[in-house]
Amino acid sequence: MKGLLFLAHGSKVVETHETLQQYIDALTFKSNYDHVIGAYLQMMDPDLHEAIENLVSKGVETIDIFPFFLFKGNHMLMDIPVEIEAAQNNHPGLHIRFMDCIGYDEALVDLIVNRLQQA
Repeated sequence: MKGLLFLAHGSKVVETHETLQQYIDALTFKSNYDHVIGAYLQMMDPDLHEAIENLVSKGVETIDIFPFFLFKGNHMLMDIPVEIEAAQNNHPGLHIRFMDCIGYDEALVDLIVNRLQQA
């Protein structure tokens, strides 16, 4: 089984979870994953460790982690890889693919232009 873990930064603002859940619902519908769940790097639950354990408990053997981060900062370069390495040590048969951050994307430029025109 294959799972998608949509990883967001987390926030003290509770409504953040509602937005993440909208992405999870859309990705569940539009993707080919057996399980799609969200997680947060900090300040909110579930955290990355809990989300990985959740997927493993459902029989997921391959996890794609999509970081909902715009830039490749310290979280992308250090914090998240450390947690992934720990998960792989705890589950030797588990395959985790840590995808790249969003970075520059022309589609995002188009979204920004559309929002500016609507303002």
